[in-house]
Amino acid sequence: MNMTFIQARHGAQRFFRGAPQFLDLKHLAELEERFRRHCHAAIRHYQHWKRSGPVDDDLIERHYRDLEGRLLRRRAEEAARLYGIIRKDARRNFRKYIAAAMKTNA
Repeated sequence: MNMTFIQARHGAQRFFRGAPQFLDLKHLAELEERFRRHCHAAIRHYQHWKRSGPVDDDLIERHYRDLEGRLLRRRAEEAARLYGIIRKDARRNFRKYIAAAMKTNA
């Protein structure tokens, strides 16, 4: 049996069987939009950090600034990866929904 789940905002998982229904697709689209905004914000934050002021000659400050940069870059990469997964799932389920709708109409 093919089961798919959607993570709700409060942490519960919602399962649906077979072809997703319209409300399932709407929920996936909302999740995709929310994670797209999160991804863009993480990338903008990293870019802003990168363009910020020059690095001082102090070695300790430079060390912590480099650590901060690695953390921000990793956060942006993870956000982009998560958004890609959610986008792929949403598109796949939309195709399933269209295919199921075309079968019932034919």
